[in-house]
This record gives sequence, C-alpha cells and structure tokens, in this order.
Amino acid sequence: MEASLKEINDYLVSVFNDIMTIEETELKKSQFSDLSIKEMHTIEAIGLHNQKTATEVAKELSITGGTLTIAIKNLVKKRLCGKSSQ
Repeated sequence: MEASLKEINDYLVSVFNDIMTIEETELKKSQFSDLSIKEMHTIEAIGLHNQKTATEVAKELSITGGTLTIAIKNLVKKRLCGKSSQ
C-alpha cells in the first residue's frame, strides 16, 4: 500500500510542477510579463471588489503576515497596489 501512496504522491508532485511551469510560461507571454507568479497570486488574493484583512489574504496564500507585508511593499513599488496604483 505504501508504494501506491508514493506513486500517487509522485504523480501529484509532477502534475503540480507541470502546472507551475505552464503558468510561468504563459504569464511571461502575457501583458503581465513583468510580474512574478507570486505577485500575480498576491494580486488575485487581494482581489478588486471585496475588502479583506491582511490576515485573510495571508491565510488564503498560506504565507505569514510578514511575508505578505514584503509582497505588498514590492507591489507598491511597482505601482500595482496601494493608493499610488489608482
């Protein structure tokens, strides 16, 4: 049974890695080529229409509050987040 679980895990890891590669490749071909996958996911988690707390966004991204703070600061520098983006 453990061999089956390992095989399933290996397949899932492979599929996940393939998805990440496809996502990165397509992002680089898009109008958002200057964004990283992490930045795109952060923007998506913040959302446009529903206000969320930083804790809610960090939880959705499975990151710490400190990591989210750094991500937001980088997005603000790129003028993609915060008052300067409006």
